[in-house]
Amino acid sequence: MLGSTDAPAEPKRARHADGGGGDAGDDRLSALPDDLLRTILSRLMAQQTVQTCMLSTRWRHLWRAVKHQLIHLRWIEHDVKHQLGILGALSNVTTLHLLHFAVTLLFNESHENPPLFKFENLTTLFLDECRISNDFLGLQQYLENSCNLQKLTLRHCKVLDFHPTNEVMERCQSYSKDLPHFRCKNLRLCEIIYRDGDASVHLLVKFFVGMWRNLPNNKIELTPVKEEKQKSGRTQ
Repeated sequence: MLGSTDAPAEPKRARHADGGGGDAGDDRLSALPDDLLRTILSRLMAQQTVQTCMLSTRWRHLWRAVKHQLIHLRWIEHDVKHQLGILGALSNVTTLHLLHFAVTLLFNESHENPPLFKFENLTTLFLDECRISNDFLGLQQYLENSCNLQKLTLRHCKVLDFHPTNEVMERCQSYSKDLPHFRCKNLRLCEIIYRDGDASVHLLVKFFVGMWRNLPNNKIELTPVKEEKQKSGRTQ
């Protein structure tokens, strides 16, 4: 019997969970239950978690419902609207790690007052090598909108003058009038990790001491970190 010269048959196409057809490489992950998908999302970094909304309509709002999540968020671009969009959608996280962030008062240009991004379930906030405005309004904005915050850690943060415009200064003055009324009663510990000789630590301590009415149960803990001296020359 002569061998056939026809091309080998193509493999059968896999079917979706909903019965529809599709290529073998089609996305089967979307067919998983929501709870399992949220568990998967909870193991991603924040930027990756947010980007999943672009996969399909199935994923569009899943990332907003992720709970009990440790999110590491690195400051990438100076786009306030983009930053607000991400922070505003993280209301369910319990632990948030912000790296290289500019902690300043955030507001939309089209609104008279700053928008409210609320971290309803946040218990631990880690500000890592962040730049904090010397009016401290940005830091107060985080505290005001984290009613269940229990621990705040500031590691190697710098207090800087951001040279705000006149418009920004006016909005800051308007916002600061409401600050004396907020309370962050659940905050028990504020840990400041700093390098020897860092002048910012004194400004941070002064700020938190002055906020004792707003943070009635807060304890300030200072953790100095010594820089390792570079060895000169080679070991004989």
